[in-house]
Amino acid sequence: IQGSIIAPASSYGETLEQENLAAGSFAEIQGCPMSVSDRTWEHLLQSEVGNTQHKLYGGSQYHRVLREFNLATRCLRLPTITEDEIANAAGIGETHDGVNFLRAACVIALEKAQISFDPLLDSLRLRVSHIMGRLCPVSEYMIRRKAERTSASVQYIRDGDSADGTGTVSTDISNNPQFRQLVRTLFDEFVQKCSDKTMLRCRDDLTSMTRFVTWDLQERGGGALRRALPDQQDIVSVYQVAVEANRKSQPKQVEEGGKHSRKGASSGVVATRGED
Repeated sequence: IQGSIIAPASSYGETLEQENLAAGSFAEIQGCPMSVSDRTWEHLLQSEVGNTQHKLYGGSQYHRVLREFNLATRCLRLPTITEDEIANAAGIGETHDGVNFLRAACVIALEKAQISFDPLLDSLRLRVSHIMGRLCPVSEYMIRRKAERTSASVQYIRDGDSADGTGTVSTDISNNPQFRQLVRTLFDEFVQKCSDKTMLRCRDDLTSMTRFVTWDLQERGGGALRRALPDQQDIVSVYQVAVEANRKSQPKQVEEGGKHSRKGASSGVVATRGED
């Protein structure tokens, strides 16, 4: 993952085309059409993703798929909104039976964002799991090469037995096919478990990002929003009325508090006289 050239890329690496054939492409996800043509997409892969023709594995291949995922999110086509969806989003409010058009727009935007982004996350999980799952044979090769370099004096016999020079016989379990298969099975389970945990965090982030809508009045198309909101003078007037109402209610509260205090004091005096 951190980067190595011990394992030959010609045997263990993948080009972007080979990776797409094995684990799918972000440009061919069902329900997530791209806003660019296939030719433009290929040009963007060359210019913004890079290393498309290079055979990569490990961390380098991981970084390449993240760059492609970032490009796919920026090239997503805006989802189609039907008139039926607009009509169903315009429900009734909590305090009156009028239609809150701002809330209806938010409901449509949030739901469409989740529907558009969910398939991309699933595709990213498949791609990253594919990349990480390929690291087991790469690691096996690197371990064997390092063992050969650091233990050149040890003689390995293909059938699993070797003489250690003292008359005893030891077994190299790493050459056992059953042992290697067991390690690969455990590694695949570990990759799947990490993938599931990561997807939970990604979906939590997606939920938090699509829970609220941020409005920018300076953006293009913000005129409709500005017309729907009260202007600056109306906001100042509402604020002044609220401050005046709060100011008028404070003396009344103080007066009522004083009455309760005097009443409590009188009761205390009466109680004292009774005891006397």
